[in-house]
Amino acid sequence: MEFRLLGRVEARSGAGPVDLGPARQQTVLAALLMDLDRAVSADQLVLRIWGDRPPQRAKDTLYTYLSRLRRLLPTSPAVVRRLRGGYAVTADELTVDVHRFRDLLGRAWNAADDETAVNLFRQALGLWREEPFAGIDTPWFNTAREALAKERFAAELDCCERRLRLGDHAALLPALSERSAAHPLDERIAAQYMLALYHCGQQAEALAHYRHIRATLGEELGIEPARDLQRLHEAILAGDPGPDDDTRSAPTSVTTMATPARTASAPPWSVQCQLPLDIPGFVGRAQAIRCLEQKLTAPVAVPVVVSGPPGVGKTALAIHIGHRLRPAFPDGQWHVSLSDNGERPPRSPSEVLSALLRASGLSPSVIPDTLADRAAAYRSRLADRKVLLVLDNAVDAEQVRPLLPGTGSVAVLVTSRSDLRGLAASHTADTVSLDVLPRDEAHTLLAGALGAERVTEEPEAAGRLIELCARLPLALRISAANLIARPDRPLASYADELARDDRLSMLSVAGDRQAAVRTAFDHSYTALDPAAARLFRLLCLHPGPDFTPEATAALLDSDLHVAEHLLDRLAAAGLVQHTGTDRFRFHDLLRLYAAEHAATDPERAIAWRRLCDWYLATVDAATAFEDTGSARLPRTRHASRRFDDQRYAVAWLAAERAVLVALIRRITETGPREIAWQLADRVRSAVDLATDRGEQSPALTRALNLRPTEHRASTANAAIAHVDAPSEEASPIERKETSDQPHLWTPSSLT
Repeated sequence: MEFRLLGRVEARSGAGPVDLGPARQQTVLAALLMDLDRAVSADQLVLRIWGDRPPQRAKDTLYTYLSRLRRLLPTSPAVVRRLRGGYAVTADELTVDVHRFRDLLGRAWNAADDETAVNLFRQALGLWREEPFAGIDTPWFNTAREALAKERFAAELDCCERRLRLGDHAALLPALSERSAAHPLDERIAAQYMLALYHCGQQAEALAHYRHIRATLGEELGIEPARDLQRLHEAILAGDPGPDDDTRSAPTSVTTMATPARTASAPPWSVQCQLPLDIPGFVGRAQAIRCLEQKLTAPVAVPVVVSGPPGVGKTALAIHIGHRLRPAFPDGQWHVSLSDNGERPPRSPSEVLSALLRASGLSPSVIPDTLADRAAAYRSRLADRKVLLVLDNAVDAEQVRPLLPGTGSVAVLVTSRSDLRGLAASHTADTVSLDVLPRDEAHTLLAGALGAERVTEEPEAAGRLIELCARLPLALRISAANLIARPDRPLASYADELARDDRLSMLSVAGDRQAAVRTAFDHSYTALDPAAARLFRLLCLHPGPDFTPEATAALLDSDLHVAEHLLDRLAAAGLVQHTGTDRFRFHDLLRLYAAEHAATDPERAIAWRRLCDWYLATVDAATAFEDTGSARLPRTRHASRRFDDQRYAVAWLAAERAVLVALIRRITETGPREIAWQLADRVRSAVDLATDRGEQSPALTRALNLRPTEHRASTANAAIAHVDAPSEEASPIERKETSDQPHLWTPSSLT
């Protein structure tokens, strides 16, 4: 099956066109096809499909479209899948015309001869039927359409370049005449048009066109033509420009670069590789590497932000990618550290621009004084050069924006603990989010750092160590370094010590403050504003595997929109992860870190009580629709209008099942005990509604045993639904979430 996005959204199989359903459903498919094989969250899909004005129950409508698309493509090579973090279409990228277009362009640029390159360019440009996503009008698709149009324009100019070298001047002349009229300030087009005119015997017209663009540049921008265009003019005057003159060095668009006046004595370019040492034996991240390579080598690259929690390996990945792509950027690979993780103030854009201008070969004496002038000179120096710029550890979007080049030939890779979503709004930047490593990649990393033989000798201890490090690359490498320093120490002994003692303190290298997990977390935590820091501390009180904005609002004693806003800030900072529709989670080590800070928070006891009260009231509301047949203890029920439909109540109970089990265990241990038995009494009804298990639950039994004596007789023979042990049909995730694991932190001081 083939998918067509360079025009109206279409699909074709061997039997002919495929009916993709209503227009909005086609938009969902197009949004997924643009990010082939990569998860797109439900929130991102809603934004792409409806913009900033989604309808009520937009996600329900989205899920309907996704379900229909799954049925529509059940046996085709393209499959709609639910992945961790969102939805994706899995297919061969060459079956989607957008990706085939980019593949052909990459092959054309790397072609050994002009004739082959022209043939590939023509194939790529021939895929365009009309403007991409015709008929779809949302901000995200409009931005994507503009980016593709720029890629097409660059391909047309490159194809024209090759055809001129092949002597195709006469055939190109009419199109170049129209193109130069449409882009009167584009010096590269002017150079191509002048060459075609000259080789068609129109020397006077070629010289006249130079006078015209020179006058236009002077009137509109107050500058002279670039030196390359001046040299072409001089060659035409002398009657010897040569058939193979290369016009690629002429700037693509003077208006987009805001270049200052240029002179014939422009300093030479200095090619530099500033990349730090690549990590030997870099492990994993295959999907991220493939995605980054595709984005950074696109014909017209947009900035790419690599974000994720502290210690997840953002810088290591960026440096690794930089070394892999060195051949693709012959004009240099620059690396700039924008901050020192709180050790010193972040570097100002003006300071960085000065350093980069010097690196390009510019004398310090001619570097402008103001930020705006430095940025203009910087864009001019980079114009149309193939440079990779790695901006490491950016603090915010404002620090990055002045450092962005003016032409798409320069690839920009930014790493940041924040997702820098403001760059997506202002510069259509893409984001690649990193999470902790999968278990197999974490095992490979540990074996590579510590030695495969040592890991193989103690497979169970190695697996336990990986989980105690929460599969965080920094923690794994620190553990490996500590074990290398003590070659005779068993892995099991080290893992036991991590589990028994202060784990965060042990995950450090003695004498090196930067080689410490706690230090990495400190930099992110201290950058939070007070409201976000307060939420980060209190979230460790939540005992479940994940949490919702509603539960967060109960912890904070705030409105829902306040909780959502603060969770969004923590997610942007990489301190919590957005796991699905309106659900968030901590990584284990971050939960430990938050618990350290919560230990001295005077608000923790009252926040814990608020959370317990909210869950009891919400469970009361969710189980208020009908009698399930389970015996219920006599007590006063909490009033709530949380659910107006039993279907939503049952769905909430199913989604919160693991949380409720963990909450009952925690309350049974620490209190308030009067809530423990009431919640357990309601949850056994909740399990009847949400599941079909009838075995006895030790957790519920322990909680119900806390009820007052006068209530015990009324339920002496009550059947207690089992919610601790998952059935054989339960998923691995469900079994993991409901296993009887020790709590990372117990608020023992709350009772």
